[in-house]
Amino acid sequence: MTARAGHGSKAVSPPLALVAGISCVAPSHAQEIEDQLRLLAPLVGETWIGRFVQPEGAPSLRLTWEAALDGHAIRLTKEAPGVDLIAETLYYWDRAENALRFLSLSNRGVVSRGAVTVEDGLIVHVGLQVDRAMVTEYKQTLELLVDGRLRDIFCARTPAGWWQRHLIFHERIPADPS
Repeated sequence: MTARAGHGSKAVSPPLALVAGISCVAPSHAQEIEDQLRLLAPLVGETWIGRFVQPEGAPSLRLTWEAALDGHAIRLTKEAPGVDLIAETLYYWDRAENALRFLSLSNRGVVSRGAVTVEDGLIVHVGLQVDRAMVTEYKQTLELLVDGRLRDIFCARTPAGWWQRHLIFHERIPADPS
């Protein structure tokens, strides 16, 4: 997979997600998150606007990360108002599998589920996306870059190997001081 190649951005190494002792509190609910969810801590409490590099002309995305369910989960809300898309993802620690898992549902009937790990400093989602009759195995990487942006690469498995379906750079929206 060539997901890390190109686009001239430098990554934070090691990622901020792995820094020990991070305390994360979501501003709306003041919930501290479970230790097993800490690799997502740098994203929690943040809102991002994403601009697609690939495919060109795709609508912008708004991502909002927050602690949920008394800190036992993290909720990611994705919105693309220009195309009437809303998706919610819950990240949780699966004690039976001893793994960080996610479940995502969209207003278009798309369901995604899988696991989250850290590989080579990247937050990696590996899962299945079910859209009507089509099931797609995918790998998505999130990388917090030195310049503060979040690089998001989504690749789908094809018979020929991994195919990069999107590349998005997200920028933080400053918090409202009020």
